Amino acid sequence: MITPVQEEEALIAAYRKEIEDTMEIVREEMKLLAEVDQPGSMIENYVTEQSFVLSQKAAGLVSLQARLARFQHRLKEQEILSRKRVPPR
Repeated sequence: MITPVQEEEALIAAYRKEIEDTMEIVREEMKLLAEVDQPGSMIENYVTEQSFVLSQKAAGLVSLQARLARFQHRLKEQEILSRKRVPPR
């Protein structure tokens, strides 16, 4: 079973990876914009590729958000359990 500390470290690592992936996606978007700004560029290609890039962005954020929600839920569960363990005064 994974410990809360391990889960926290995994969440932080996932967030770092998402930031790196986002930076790579931004570089790809900048490249696409530079290409579409060229005379004679094919707007259809830009739209198709940009749609794919946006899907990648959204999928990464949804995945990270779900992971964060699970972690937050576990933190609340642990808080409730720890309160139940404390004997009344």
